[in-house]
Amino acid sequence: ASARVSVAGGSLPPDPALVARVRARLRTSGASLLIFGRDEASALLGTRVESLAAGAAALQAAFPGTWAIVTGGAEGSAAAGPAEALSVPGRSVETVDATGAGDAYTAGLIAALLHEEWPPSAGAMQRAMLAATELGAKAAGVLGAQGLP
Repeated sequence: ASARVSVAGGSLPPDPALVARVRARLRTSGASLLIFGRDEASALLGTRVESLAAGAAALQAAFPGTWAIVTGGAEGSAAAGPAEALSVPGRSVETVDATGAGDAYTAGLIAALLHEEWPPSAGAMQRAMLAATELGAKAAGVLGAQGLP
């Protein structure tokens, strides 16, 4: 009962059968935190996510009881949770290589939330998203996923 399940997207091709299987698994996974890039969120929702905030709200509505986050690289990220919605701006950095930036964001977010009560407050989630943004920006500023000090 104390376990938290997070699901972060990788590449999700727009294959309707695959997307349907992923949606079904998400509904039964017990996930409490969803983290998807704009393209993966678009595939899951079946419509192009234009606004990160609208995408996060739509994902949270599709998977109630979760915190849903949609990332947009330098544009930032948005989250929607039970009765909460917030956005964090991206960091303006010279992108050398985006490889691993999303993974760094996800790792930073989870690490920042590790000792928080669940569900986290909006303030705790916003602090975690800011920390995650910093780590994602650092990863994008170096060559290769292993380039962080």
